[in-house]
Amino acid sequence: MKRMLIIYATREGHTRRVAEFLAEAFRNRGMFVEMADAAHVTADIELRADYDAVIVAGSVHVSLHEPELVRFVKQHRFELEQLPAAFVSVSMSQAVLESTSTTRKQREEAAVRVDAAFALFNKETGWVPRRTLAVPGALLYRHYGPVTRLIMRAVAHASGNPTDVTRNHVLTNWSTLTRFADDFMTSLVAGQLVPVAS
Repeated sequence: MKRMLIIYATREGHTRRVAEFLAEAFRNRGMFVEMADAAHVTADIELRADYDAVIVAGSVHVSLHEPELVRFVKQHRFELEQLPAAFVSVSMSQAVLESTSTTRKQREEAAVRVDAAFALFNKETGWVPRRTLAVPGALLYRHYGPVTRLIMRAVAHASGNPTDVTRNHVLTNWSTLTRFADDFMTSLVAGQLVPVAS
């Protein structure tokens, strides 16, 4: 049985939920899956010795992925380059991009932000993953403090995201994650994710 690590970083907990969904999807496809929070993983973890594949998942806040995830990837870049690995980025910009209720201008601006967040992560870590996936996140208004709730509502209003602060809004497209797991597993089994020898 192949072994997979899903390493994630989260602020409000939604990216952990995305990681858990992916973990279950890969387990259903015959993988042994472990999860680890990048904020708590030890630096001496050996990816190549212990795992056959790695999924890295992180959320975006103000165009930045979590510093603990950046730090982890920088520390383990060489191993990630030698393993079948993918990067999943969770953001509200992707939610705008996939929404049918936003304007064309809002979607175009969101696409620029999504691309910029990927590019900055690549620049900060030096890692250019073979597979990437942008995933809409969640507006967890009920979990925010009063000030954060007002700020997030204003940002959501400007970008075309939901503004009803009386409830949370999970905008993640779970079927996209299921298709991603299918595609990754198919490629893994076929040996298409084996790194090219340098």
